[in-house]
Amino acid sequence: MVKSLTEALRRELSTHGLELLDIYVFRDKDVLRILNKRTNSVQFYISQRRLSSITSTEDIKTIVSEIKKSLEKS
Repeated sequence: MVKSLTEALRRELSTHGLELLDIYVFRDKDVLRILNKRTNSVQFYISQRRLSSITSTEDIKTIVSEIKKSLEKS
């Protein structure tokens, strides 16, 4: 397992053609700024759960699939 949550998230997103630019942490939500390499556009994703609650690689894969679905809709 990668030591850094951010690094693990970056690696998983890059396998789907996405690049993590920033993570904004608020009291009630986390907002990710993501570059879609296919369309070359920057999009925001508001996470449904706190990223600090991620404990395994399966959680990361689940979040990345949610991000991918959300970005495809918009």
